[in-house]
Amino acid sequence: MKKALPLLLLICFSCSKTPEEKFQEAVLKYNESKDPEARLVIEENYFNSLGAVQIDKADNYIAGHNCIILEKESLTTIITSDGFKEPWSEDILHASYNPETKVLCTSDGYKAEFFVFGRNEETREQTVKRVNTIELTKDEEKPIDAFYVESDSLYYFYNNRIFTADISSGEANNLFPDTTFSAPFKKDQFRVSLKIRSDHLAVCIGNAGSYNLSLYSLTTNKKVFQNKKTTSIFFALLNDRILYIGGKTGAWVIYRHFFTYDKPEQVIVFKTLRDISISGETIFYVDADDFHITDTFFTKQLSEKGLYSIKRLINDYLLIAHNGTLYLVQTKKYFDTNKHFEELVPDFFEVEEISAEDISDNG
Repeated sequence: MKKALPLLLLICFSCSKTPEEKFQEAVLKYNESKDPEARLVIEENYFNSLGAVQIDKADNYIAGHNCIILEKESLTTIITSDGFKEPWSEDILHASYNPETKVLCTSDGYKAEFFVFGRNEETREQTVKRVNTIELTKDEEKPIDAFYVESDSLYYFYNNRIFTADISSGEANNLFPDTTFSAPFKKDQFRVSLKIRSDHLAVCIGNAGSYNLSLYSLTTNKKVFQNKKTTSIFFALLNDRILYIGGKTGAWVIYRHFFTYDKPEQVIVFKTLRDISISGETIFYVDADDFHITDTFFTKQLSEKGLYSIKRLINDYLLIAHNGTLYLVQTKKYFDTNKHFEELVPDFFEVEEISAEDISDNG
């Protein structure tokens, strides 16, 4: 006759299931009976599988590269795409983070500071170490307008020119000595977006629906094109082409320009367009109706059904809300996971969620 297992052993055994096993059981249970407890297990796995970073509601969200800056009352916080959270100084204007090296670069407009994140092996407490500071300008009246970190170099826009600085030595050079980049109007206030990909640099400068977009090869330091008129600061830089927005209000147009072609081609016409971003080979755009997800040729429409409320598009990240909690997630990861869950638990998407409060559109 077998002896009965002690109660404590039974309890431990029942708790020894992996998260994946618990999730699979919850899927079966929910599909059979719509069990609310099973739904909670599914939701927990959902956000874990997204690699979502829980963040606080803020007054202002400033988009960095692979990170965001949260501003709430007198407090500023940096949150990286892989979950590091750190209180920061109030005068930060730009931020760029590399998830592979864990290096964060911030700027107040006058200097660039480099930090490396880590965790104590024993306590798992977060650590932040300053590794270098580069002075970008001494002119208190003229801060830099944008920057981008690529490999061992810092690229920044200052006084209508683009400079590059070696991260280790701090030595800076004018990248295009004979070229200046200006807005299509003579006003002091303008916005600048600077991006690098596949050895190409793109800079967009302007404001209020009037911008100049330029594209240069970093290999040859020669232009692909310069001062192309666009109507938005949003553009998508890919390995062999760039997509940008032209047209006018009521007749927005996305154009595609291959690096090796002389002329752009019209891709799609919109009546309204509020935002556009890119992750990998996927375009995410927001029109008057909803979010849309498509390939860069706009030929393959992907899932548009959102599991939870999408509040903001921040570069290649989404700010989504559920039951009063905000999460920062990668766009492609979000929709790929969304599609997977829709296949496993189709009824899950028909349950109306409890929306979080609306958050500010500032930033």
